[in-house]
Amino acid sequence: MTDFDTPTTRVLVHREDEEVWESCIEGRVWVEITDHRGAPKSMSTFGVGDRLRITTMDRQRNQEVCRDAGLDPFVNGMLMRVDKDAQGDPETQSRQTHTEEDLKMVFTLEDAAFAEYVKELNELNVRRMKDMAPAHATVWQDKHLSDQLSERWPIGGDTATWREMQQQDPR
Repeated sequence: MTDFDTPTTRVLVHREDEEVWESCIEGRVWVEITDHRGAPKSMSTFGVGDRLRITTMDRQRNQEVCRDAGLDPFVNGMLMRVDKDAQGDPETQSRQTHTEEDLKMVFTLEDAAFAEYVKELNELNVRRMKDMAPAHATVWQDKHLSDQLSERWPIGGDTATWREMQQQDPR
């Protein structure tokens, strides 16, 4: 019997002033870090479960450059802290951080509770739920998710970014 045949639990190694974040989405999440020489470097996660180790200072620097809190991957649900409870830190507190299991549990709620819960979710999580809908949702839940996406985040047409660009001085 080899070591690969025995079930083992991997221990999460932790260094002082380091944070471990895990991707909750299928896509890639990029962050800027400082390497051991102090030079800037890009780093990314790709796919659900991929982990990212960064210093607290690097995370804070990445959060600082986000103009919109909804685009901050540390609070919008793209990344979840796994070495410590992110809810204990005011800079990483978020009601939008959900594992796939958390979102699957939402499908077990009654219709009114489901609608109320979905109303509080951001676009990222509603789209994640819509992707999970064929395997877990009722017909009503699937339609409700589609309606939420088309009403709250329509694709095409006028957007806040477009209006802001049009109002800027062209000088």
